[in-house]
Amino acid sequence: MAAVVGVAGSGSPERDEWSAALSRGVAAAGTVGTLPALSIVAVGDQPLPDPDDTAVRRLLDALGSTDPLLVELARSLHGYLTGNASATIERVTAALEPDTAVLVGHGFGAVVAFDVLRRARTKGIRGLVTLGSPLSLEAVRRALNVPEPLTAPDGVRWINVLDPEDLRTGGEGLADLGPGITDEYVDNGAPPHSALAYLAQGPTGRAILTGLTG
Repeated sequence: MAAVVGVAGSGSPERDEWSAALSRGVAAAGTVGTLPALSIVAVGDQPLPDPDDTAVRRLLDALGSTDPLLVELARSLHGYLTGNASATIERVTAALEPDTAVLVGHGFGAVVAFDVLRRARTKGIRGLVTLGSPLSLEAVRRALNVPEPLTAPDGVRWINVLDPEDLRTGGEGLADLGPGITDEYVDNGAPPHSALAYLAQGPTGRAILTGLTG
């Protein structure tokens, strides 16, 4: 039974690697708590649209950069919106168990985790922890038709962890975009978007344990 479900936005991460990094985050938080059982859903393993696709290029224009990280984000977002959103949401909801209390989303996975909570029936989720979330980018919110202000799903405590050097966040948090969201700033070193670096941070460990305890 997984109390925490991670939504990985790229690659095919190993659960043991995420668990080991999260154990470092819990230790760094200096918080008394038991490392929770963790499962991972990889949502970045789907075929991506061509980077020269017209719609992808429009997204990149709106993002204002052709950095490889943002190219991958634009391709993931376009593929999600035009074909695999429903299937992706079903994959995440299928991973939720009766004792699952916290969703953790990294990168594009943070976008999917948020979308799951606003579009699907997810009883029992008390915490959303987003790591390096692109929802700070107006072009991403607009593409998803996210109403303003950005708000935490009902009954969910939302903590957003970001490294200001992480290009996928635009160096900006989410707290100023609406009520019910707390930003925690960290320094991941290089590369700043690393999922394992985010998980090993004290604010991440503390946020997950807080979500578990309500």
